[in-house]
Amino acid sequence: MISDEETDISNMTSVTDSRASSKDVGKIQALSSHVCRMRHLLLLIGLSLCSHLIGADVPYIENTFFAQGYGGGDCEVDPKSEPCRRGAALSAEIFGWTHAAANLLAMVMAVFLGSVSDVMGRRPLVRAVGVANTMPLLAVLLHLTTGFSLWVYVVITPLVESFNINGVYLAIMSDSIEDPEERAAAFGTFMACSMLMIGVVMPFGFLLPRSVALVVSVVCAVLNLIYLFLFFPETSQHAKATSAAAQETANPLRSMKDAFRVISRNTFMLRLAVVLMVAGLGASGYAIVFPPFMMGYLGFTRQEKLILFAAGAVSALVTFGCLLGPLVRRLGSVRVLRISMSIAAFMPIAIALCQDRVQLTILTFITSGPLFMAIPLVSALKSGLVKPSEQGLIQGAIASIGKGASTLGFIIFSTIFGMSTKNGEDTGLAAVLPSFGTIALISFVALALACSLPDAPLTSVDVEDSLVETGTYSDNSAAEQ
Repeated sequence: MISDEETDISNMTSVTDSRASSKDVGKIQALSSHVCRMRHLLLLIGLSLCSHLIGADVPYIENTFFAQGYGGGDCEVDPKSEPCRRGAALSAEIFGWTHAAANLLAMVMAVFLGSVSDVMGRRPLVRAVGVANTMPLLAVLLHLTTGFSLWVYVVITPLVESFNINGVYLAIMSDSIEDPEERAAAFGTFMACSMLMIGVVMPFGFLLPRSVALVVSVVCAVLNLIYLFLFFPETSQHAKATSAAAQETANPLRSMKDAFRVISRNTFMLRLAVVLMVAGLGASGYAIVFPPFMMGYLGFTRQEKLILFAAGAVSALVTFGCLLGPLVRRLGSVRVLRISMSIAAFMPIAIALCQDRVQLTILTFITSGPLFMAIPLVSALKSGLVKPSEQGLIQGAIASIGKGASTLGFIIFSTIFGMSTKNGEDTGLAAVLPSFGTIALISFVALALACSLPDAPLTSVDVEDSLVETGTYSDNSAAEQ
């Protein structure tokens, strides 16, 4: 016979298993809900990725173009040759200065366009950028098919990128996920889905012949425009598409002033903005240093970069899909942000110490996912502190801070990299140490600032309550809410 004690134990086990099963089902339902609510943006990302398949080959096309001034050569076949290494250094220098100039405009435009999207809606701006993004692709098409100068691509790309709507994309995600406490996990789901699509689509850019990748990119760019103009929905429920509202918002300086007003509402938001600015300054160094380091010094070919890319994509997919949500629920967004920034502080020196392609690939697999956790965390923390009608403004402010930091960073790191490598003439890996060391130093400063943040940030309701108490929360703001 079975004793009462054994029966109780059996019942307790059944209840525990049932609760665990219910919890797993709840996680799956939450994940499915996030994907469903962001499906339009995810489809847009997928089409955009397909239209950029040729992007995997563009660095080698650029290096080959600039290597002509140092003796020429095919930089996809022999990326470590002296002409290609010096061409890569020149490409990095030109990238730094042109994008620094473009970022000065983008710094203002990011806030302005985010603010405009709160009034006129997200869709018109997404459509405009979809059209603009086809311009660099057409420039590459002309160069490869007719021999037209690649300088058109070099000049037009930073101009297109200055039309920055990263804040609008972040606002679209905030529109889709209304609960501020749910956004960090939802943004993590979005990043995981994006990394999954990148992992599926982008390998074809490394494997397909250049001509095939070019044709696929052009076809997908056309499909992307069709989707934007015929099917992509408006997500902002607070948009007021009136001429009066549009005229009131169409002032970049006013948008910058409004963004600063929102950011300075409480000390946490202002301190987080400073953390983001310093971290963005350090991260901008990778755009300058990493491409020539990979190709000109370690000798990554296009096919070998696929392995590096796959390692980073798997790391990010596991982190965003499996780790970010549980970590945020257990530790809180601020603590997880510190973990991510700790990895960012040690990462540059670890990269500089890599002696070959295998070591860099292993390092990428271990650190990429945790490193990129900061992206959705910052967006979720900021969006949780403002009203729904200000999502475009605050997300635009985040993008603007990043662009402002990159402007200074591109100038600093272009100068340091050019001087330490003697514009690519120095073949030793020690030549890149000053650049990576500077990135590490700035990242440690950002980490120290992040450690000063409180563990539990305010919510938008807390912020509004404090503003009402101090008399700085206007009646108009309350009416909008």
